[in-house]
Amino acid sequence: MFRSNNFIQQTISKDRYKFIDILTRKSFECSVKLHPNQEDATDEYEFEVRIERVGIADEYEYMIEPLKRLAKASIISGNPIHWI
Repeated sequence: MFRSNNFIQQTISKDRYKFIDILTRKSFECSVKLHPNQEDATDEYEFEVRIERVGIADEYEYMIEPLKRLAKASIISGNPIHWI
């Protein structure tokens, strides 16, 4: 298993790719590649994984809260929700 928050993806051949951790230089080869958001294709890409908290619940609270109440009432009453 390859785990890294900052790594390079290298193209080895048409269907082979190598992922190299920048900090430890540990690597992993496989047939699956990541697709970066770049129009210019190159043989090597650097990726960095960042964790960001997204406030989606705040934006959609007007929909989420009624669904929570509906689910809670369904659990308490024992009546399932039938979506049509």
